[in-house]
Order: sequence, then C-alpha cells, then structure tokens
Amino acid sequence: MKQILIFSFLILHLTTFAQTKEVALNGTLKNDKNELLKGLSVTLWENTDSTLSVISDSQGQFIINTTFNYDSAYILTFDYKYQSETDIIIYQPTDSVVGSNYTFDVQLVKNITASAEENAAIYFGKNKTSEIEGFNINYLKLLFEQYPTLCLDLYYMGSSIEKKDHTKARVKFLKKYLEQNNIPMHLIQVTDERVKVRAYEKDQRSAFLISVISQDGCN
Repeated sequence: MKQILIFSFLILHLTTFAQTKEVALNGTLKNDKNELLKGLSVTLWENTDSTLSVISDSQGQFIINTTFNYDSAYILTFDYKYQSETDIIIYQPTDSVVGSNYTFDVQLVKNITASAEENAAIYFGKNKTSEIEGFNINYLKLLFEQYPTLCLDLYYMGSSIEKKDHTKARVKFLKKYLEQNNIPMHLIQVTDERVKVRAYEKDQRSAFLISVISQDGCN
C-alpha cells in the first residue's frame, strides 16, 4: 500500500510539473516611422488578469521571464496612446506546444482618428467673435505635417446663452485665421450650414469640434 501511495505521489508531481513551463519573452518596440519607443509599458496577461508589466529600455527593448500554465491563455499588450489594435496572442490552451523563447519585433501604429479627435476643439470666449481661447495652432500644423492627406471637419457648437448671429462671424474669422497660419484649407471643412445652438457641456463656451472625415483627402 505504501508503494502505491509513493507511486501515486510521483505521478501527481510529474503531472503537475508538466502543466507549467518557464518562458522568456523579449522584443523591440518601434512606431510607424521605425523609431525606437523607449519608456513604454508592456503588460503580460494571463486570461483576463494582468500578471506583470515591464518598461522598454532606451533601445526600445523589453524582457519578460515568467512561467506559463498550459491551461491558460497569454497575451501581450502595449500602453501606446491612440494605438491601433496590436495585442499579441502568445499562447492559448488549444495550442499544442509552449515555446521556451519568444521574440517580437513590434510596430505600434497610431489610430489618427482617435488622436485628432480627443479633446480637440477651438474655443471662443463668451460673446467673442475674434478671440480664440486655449488652442495652439501648431496642433493642426503638426497634424498635417504627419498626415498630409487628412481631411478634417470643424463642427460648430454654439452656446445657447449667446447671440445666434455670432455664428457666421466666428466662421468667417476662423477661416481667415487658418489661412493666415498656412493651414491647407482644401483639407478643412468648416460646418456652418447645420449649426446646432446649445450650451456646451463643459463650461458654456462655444467651440468648433475637430473630427476626422477621411485620411485620403476631402472629396
């Protein structure tokens, strides 16, 4: 009986050992211009739980040493703002083999639509028609420098506490302001024919909200 128990214990120990494997994950991170991305967080997920995170070094490289369970799924994610989908599935329980070393050359590409639209607005002060608040024109210049065929819509949302006739004056001023700053107006659509007049949610200011129509120019 004692021998059977010892044998059973050995089988259980070997089976348990066979359910895990030591693995090494390493890779290099670059952006869409093939520039190295340093200081970027890389996270390993086991099923739906994050297990550990590391930061890419000055050469855009990361290393993760860990243990895989054969009955779990493993995914790498990257904390790159506005990124397009780049999650990497490393292993799933349906896979037949778990490797020991994994090497990744990862190119992270920005989702320009999300990048351009987040908090992008040109504000006017209360009852002002030729005074822009809190907007850096270099934002648009850099956007078109990086994406020269981007087509943008500047959609006016007027505050309900202001006079309605401010709309046309603001549209006229904005177009002139953009032209004077060498913004490619053939890639800008200023929406004034379907103006909505309401209180702007944040602070009652009127604003032109910037959104992306196309990445292939305006029709």
